[in-house]
Amino acid sequence: MEWIMTTSYRIPAAFRLSGLVTLMMLLVAWQKNTSFALALAVPFSLIAYALYFSLGSTTIASDVRQWCQGKLLRYLALPLLLVALLYLYVALGGGKPFTGNSWRIPLLFCAPVLFYRWMIGSNAAITWKDAVGAVLCILPYVLHDYPFDSKLPFGGGGIETLYLTLAIIVAVYSVVVVRQMDRVGFVPFASLDALKITLKGWAIFFVLVMAIGLPSGIMKWVGHDPITPAVLISGLALFLRTFFGTALPEELIFRGLFLNLLQQRIKQTGNWRRYLYGAVLLLPLAAVAGYTTEDKTQWFPLLCAALLWAFTFWLNRRDAEQTSAYTALLIVSTLFGLAHYHVHSTIFMGLAMAAGWTYGHVYYKTGSVFYSALCHTLVNVAPALFGFALVR
Repeated sequence: MEWIMTTSYRIPAAFRLSGLVTLMMLLVAWQKNTSFALALAVPFSLIAYALYFSLGSTTIASDVRQWCQGKLLRYLALPLLLVALLYLYVALGGGKPFTGNSWRIPLLFCAPVLFYRWMIGSNAAITWKDAVGAVLCILPYVLHDYPFDSKLPFGGGGIETLYLTLAIIVAVYSVVVVRQMDRVGFVPFASLDALKITLKGWAIFFVLVMAIGLPSGIMKWVGHDPITPAVLISGLALFLRTFFGTALPEELIFRGLFLNLLQQRIKQTGNWRRYLYGAVLLLPLAAVAGYTTEDKTQWFPLLCAALLWAFTFWLNRRDAEQTSAYTALLIVSTLFGLAHYHVHSTIFMGLAMAAGWTYGHVYYKTGSVFYSALCHTLVNVAPALFGFALVR
């Protein structure tokens, strides 16, 4: 496995990408929002996505750390600024920024920064504390529900589209700038080789889904709507919602953070066998997940977890240099599949394990969660793209 990402990345590129996302947001949202709402959203979208596309860069992260000079108040400046940005957007939009439990947003945004500065500092070694830090990074994303009625900034989902964008910025800032963690992969870049790897991974997985999904009945053919401008705009909105609202946050969490941390930890200890044999404990967990559903294929999650374990064992015997990567990929992919237990579909859980392996492979080969998120998005929207419906 190779890392083909370059770390050369500057602010102008981030602003160009931010402008592109904002234009797409306007395209999908202009019919459902007032001129005032759109005009208000544009500067906030430009600022938010400029930060979104820049803070993962090692160059920019180094510049920010140099400005902070190890001072805690300077490290806290960005998360507090993002809180103020969010409150301002809500207030200007006619909402009440301090409604409900919004008082805890500053605490959620500052918690990972405080933890990394006080508990870990600049220590390069990966320890159990990093798992705690990763959880603190994702808490703003998974816990908060901000009740403000808006379809901006990118056309659907409410204020959480901006809130969750800022939450992802805080997570990236905490691990890349404050913790100085390597290989998070949150830097967008254009690469034909990376795109080929992504499309290849998606195509192989899509064939697998068709081979299993159609006979099992979780997918069915429903046909296409006529191709019209409205349908194309609806498709763009679906892509944006899936990419920014689901795929990219999940890839940052499962691949950029947990897979990255676990792979570095296994390599650091030099004892991949302990983790591989320890992963056998995931098999009974997969069995419990399967046999607590009412599906006829209750054995499917256990089968998929066992096959992934056996495949990893074979890969580790075949390629001794990548044992830490393969072992971490096994563990995180299995957990990724089990995390979809809420769907209450054993076929879906098993396929999610295979999907997790696919996304992780793309992440390793490209060094970017943006490409693994692109693969993730294509997997999620492919049924609608080809005229299929997912029956859960």
